[in-house]
Amino acid sequence: MKIGIIGAMDLEIQGLKEKLKDVQEITKAKMTFSIGKIENTEVVVCKCLEGKVNSTIGTQILIDTFQVDEILNVGVAGGIHPDLLVGDIAISSQAVEFDLDTTVLGYDLGYVFGLNKVNIPCDQKICHKLEKIAKKYANVLVGTVATSDQFVTDEKQMEMLKSKFQAISVDMESASIAHTCYFNQIPFCALRVISDKGNHISYQEFMKQSLEKIENIICDYILE
Repeated sequence: MKIGIIGAMDLEIQGLKEKLKDVQEITKAKMTFSIGKIENTEVVVCKCLEGKVNSTIGTQILIDTFQVDEILNVGVAGGIHPDLLVGDIAISSQAVEFDLDTTVLGYDLGYVFGLNKVNIPCDQKICHKLEKIAKKYANVLVGTVATSDQFVTDEKQMEMLKSKFQAISVDMESASIAHTCYFNQIPFCALRVISDKGNHISYQEFMKQSLEKIENIICDYILE
């Protein structure tokens, strides 16, 4: 088993990189890939940079170059569901690219060509395992994660995501990674710590306080 772990920012994946043994670093397409082991499991950690295109490129490299068997996305997200507070955890059962808009052609908002539907499925086995482990560290909610190439703070837009897609959180990478993994038939799930509720919290300061949750959950997941 070889696990790919992908995050957009240094802060999101630095702690996991420090857990790796026998590390080798490779730069490809302006992205850093750290290859090593956690206990006896091969792990490749990718810093993909922010946004849907960057995360798609990083995901495809994990699949093609490093031939990972599954991919986990880690990092922060904005909370949409009222039960998710700052420091809580959102896990993706499915994902939606809500900025993919071909409604003028008669398709639903978020409709993915090739998939031929809106909601991109995530791997339920991984999802359930992460949920079980994450509950040891924080309040957890499993559901739809919404993604776009924008930082969402507008209350009306947050309400639209909740009512139209039943989204529990919003970020800039999860659905594009899910999209890429689905087309490549690679199991995928996203694990996101809630950093804000659309209220402009300093996510970098928040991340320093919350990295331990991500590290502990992923390490427990790998070792279980």
